[in-house]
Amino acid sequence: DARGQAGGIWLLKQNGSNIAADVFEVYMDTITIRLSLGNASLFLTCIYASPTYTSRLELWNHIIDLRRDIDGPWLLMGDFNDIILPSEQKGDSFSHSRAGALLNVFDKCNLVDINTTRGTFTWNRPCLGNHMIF
Repeated sequence: DARGQAGGIWLLKQNGSNIAADVFEVYMDTITIRLSLGNASLFLTCIYASPTYTSRLELWNHIIDLRRDIDGPWLLMGDFNDIILPSEQKGDSFSHSRAGALLNVFDKCNLVDINTTRGTFTWNRPCLGNHMIF
């Protein structure tokens, strides 16, 4: 659910689709669903991670715990509000400790980062006058 103008995730499914979508869990600004087509199924966790680092750490710990309940292929997607490589940013300092926290989730959950095929940066904004960060 949204909190005022913030948060909330929508999951939309095309009418008449043969794919069954069952909510498995809702936690903070995430939703995990089981998608099934016939006997095949996978789990999908849609994420909007908080811009606040301590809240993200809480979410990362929860995802590690959630992995124990996932019994099949698992895809996580959305806005993690964090990066794991210095090349994923421009104009700001890279935090090895923040990257390490997210890489720990990848390691403990046996996740693989899927590279982008188009634009390098997903957002940009001015910081301290005309200085841009990406």
